[in-house]
Amino acid sequence: MCRIDEIGQVTTAFNGMTKNLADLVCCIAIFFFTMFEIFRGLQGYKKVWYNLDSKCQSFNQRGMVMKIRHLRHATFHLHIQGVTLLVDPVLSPAAAMTPIDNSPNQRRNPLVELPVSVEEVMTADGCLLTHTHRDHFDTAAGEQLPKALPVFCQPEDRDKLHLLGFTAVQPVDPVITWRNIELIRTGGQHGTGEIGRKMAPVSGYVLKAATEPTLYIAGDTVWCPEVAETLSIHKPEVIVLYGGAARFNQGEPITMGKEDIFRVCQHAPAAKVVVLHMEAINHCLLTRAELNEFIQQERLGGRVRVPADGQWLDF
Repeated sequence: MCRIDEIGQVTTAFNGMTKNLADLVCCIAIFFFTMFEIFRGLQGYKKVWYNLDSKCQSFNQRGMVMKIRHLRHATFHLHIQGVTLLVDPVLSPAAAMTPIDNSPNQRRNPLVELPVSVEEVMTADGCLLTHTHRDHFDTAAGEQLPKALPVFCQPEDRDKLHLLGFTAVQPVDPVITWRNIELIRTGGQHGTGEIGRKMAPVSGYVLKAATEPTLYIAGDTVWCPEVAETLSIHKPEVIVLYGGAARFNQGEPITMGKEDIFRVCQHAPAAKVVVLHMEAINHCLLTRAELNEFIQQERLGGRVRVPADGQWLDF
């Protein structure tokens, strides 16, 4: 027979084992509960990461947001769909060209230097020309641009470009697709009356690409029915205007002035507007300061941008 003290010892040991077992079960339960919570949390993190990764992939598919880098006068880089277009290249150093004849301010052109090297300006996948007047495509551009560079132009400029040795000239008549970008040529009026007829032909372009805003480059034109029609049909989200109110000693301006820009804003109230073509060629008389003052007076500051030479704009 067991003694009472031995029974007590066994009971105490059993109780200790029971307590230890309960503690173990409790610890195991806490462990699995903790793991469950961590797993659930990781699922949440996974979801967040998946959404972030999807957005990153979407961003990469766009090749970056649309960007414009204004260089000088009408020359700018357009980054769209992962490629770079060089628009209306003028590569001459300051004062290398004679003044525009029969116009005010008889200073040699361009009035200012390019903000970056010519080599950097020419770094592009293609070139887009609104027309080939020398303040939009100068002799230096004709000589220095790579001859195999794709050049998109109005049909009237094809032969000139071929004579200059360019081998990948692609007239836009009226629409072509390149690198998943649709280019649509539009009309305009480079002045009014007889002057406008003599300055013709000139073109603008609408560019459309998946996941990118629709872009309208109006080219050398004043406000006219062709511009109004383009705004109505294509409803661009970004508009590049050539301002400066360029003029000769006789007649009205041949590019957009303040009132022309205001009309564009009225007809495209949801669009962002960029104004170039100022302070670089002698017959462009509208200054950035004057235009910016007008923009503030008309409360267009949130929509109209007047970039400095070399400035980047994102859309």
